[in-house]
Amino acid sequence: MSVSLHLRPEPYLYSDWVPVRASGLAPGQLVTMELEHVDDVGQRWMATAELCADAAGVVDTADAPSRHGSYLGVSRDGLLWSMAPEGTTDRTSFMAQGRSYMHMVGQPGGDRLQLRRHTLRVTHQGRVLAEGQFSQTRLGPGVRVQELADGPVRGLAFHPAPDATPPRGGVLALTGSGGGVDTAWAPLLASHGIPVLSAATFAWPGRPELMQNIDLAYFEQAALWMRQHFGVERIAVQGGSRGGELTLVLASYRPDLFCGGVAMVPFHNVVAGFDHLRNVHEQPSWVLNGQALPYADVRLTLDGPDAAHTPDGLAVAPDYLRDAASDEADARCGIPVERCSGRLLLLSGREDAMWPSWYGADRVIDRLRRHGLAHRAEHLAFENVGHYLVAPGQPTSMCASLHHPLAKITLACGGQPRATAEAGRTALNRMLDFYAELFAV
Repeated sequence: MSVSLHLRPEPYLYSDWVPVRASGLAPGQLVTMELEHVDDVGQRWMATAELCADAAGVVDTADAPSRHGSYLGVSRDGLLWSMAPEGTTDRTSFMAQGRSYMHMVGQPGGDRLQLRRHTLRVTHQGRVLAEGQFSQTRLGPGVRVQELADGPVRGLAFHPAPDATPPRGGVLALTGSGGGVDTAWAPLLASHGIPVLSAATFAWPGRPELMQNIDLAYFEQAALWMRQHFGVERIAVQGGSRGGELTLVLASYRPDLFCGGVAMVPFHNVVAGFDHLRNVHEQPSWVLNGQALPYADVRLTLDGPDAAHTPDGLAVAPDYLRDAASDEADARCGIPVERCSGRLLLLSGREDAMWPSWYGADRVIDRLRRHGLAHRAEHLAFENVGHYLVAPGQPTSMCASLHHPLAKITLACGGQPRATAEAGRTALNRMLDFYAELFAV
């Protein structure tokens, strides 16, 4: 019996479906598919599925249900999203130890912009019937990464392949309270032909250490850089969490620069700045024309009898609901999304335990509706998904928690692995369609 896998030598984009398929088996034969990845610090990640060959001797995760293993039922990319660090029984301890930065957010260690190599095996009663390798990348053929290490704007620029269709618009990508630059969604967008500037807001060389008193003029310089170097006039903005809040702020207060955007797990009100050294919200987050934008103070309950300790970490969403979601806060700190010149795509998780993104996105829609502008926004609220909206093609087995890389505390995110994986793929596909529509205007 000769068993064959159907893998190509060229890397798959994270947004691609990787064919987990084997042929040459006996009809009805039970086999185990094993997926293995060893990350940059030597941590082994594994996923398994027990599958039954069909009448033609083929097993394919696209239609064969897993009877046992790291996931159950039919899931085309189940082996990818169910991968988990081998030997780990306590997810939050694994994250807190943080042998690699990426471990803190439940991902294999390594630079997101480097290839991730996997081994796929088909076994039967402990014997390997077939084995093959494949790799994943966020950078499609010809995508160029440019580091902006001096000048007024800092971060990474992702230029689509030179032979791609000339872009009609570009995206300014922002991160949340973890600082740094976006290397998750931004390179995937560039790989689909959209130029992206992943601009560092804070916690990056040449930028402030804390997310406090960030001058919005910086993002005007980023937009000007994009027009000059990408050759685009229409610029959208995209970010997640506090970056989702900032996305709404920029689209609302600078509609002359930004034609709309994608706000992932956002909030509808401006929240106070974040001092991750002391884990407190204080001082303004954003400054426009020398004036601080009004903000809501939030007291994070990190200890004591009122702290919401869960097996997944601290759930602080109740603190934001208590301190930043009142009628008074809405009136004083609400982001004036009715000023946006274009359309908004809002993505949230109904089980968000970090802050109430589903609630905030609904309030954005309400505000637009009151101004007769409900048609300018779309809200996709994913069931069984939390704060950690993950780009497709990567593990989601640890999505319910994260160890904040700057604040050094373990926080509950909410959500379930399978739903989170499916939401990430849906989100990327909708983003691509949204930008095609936005830039075609």
